[in-house]
Amino acid sequence: MALTLLIALNLLNYIDRYILPGEVALMRDHRIEVLVTKDSGGAMTEPKLDAAQRLGVKVVILRRPPAEPGVPAVDGVPDAAAWVQDVAGR
Repeated sequence: MALTLLIALNLLNYIDRYILPGEVALMRDHRIEVLVTKDSGGAMTEPKLDAAQRLGVKVVILRRPPAEPGVPAVDGVPDAAAWVQDVAGR
């Protein structure tokens, strides 16, 4: 038995993002049923999660898998740029 899954995706760019009223309006206006977001750990995601809770929207949070031992990892863009320069300079 084959399972066919059809997904309609809309990429939304809006002005009032990262503030609760804007997130609520976006989810309400577009009849969002499920919010899929990454676990960024930052405060910028809080209004989105609060809006989902207020509207009863289901939330799926994607977490990054643990780093593999011995694989370099950095915490941000400046560290990544420094790492690339370091590797390129070898």
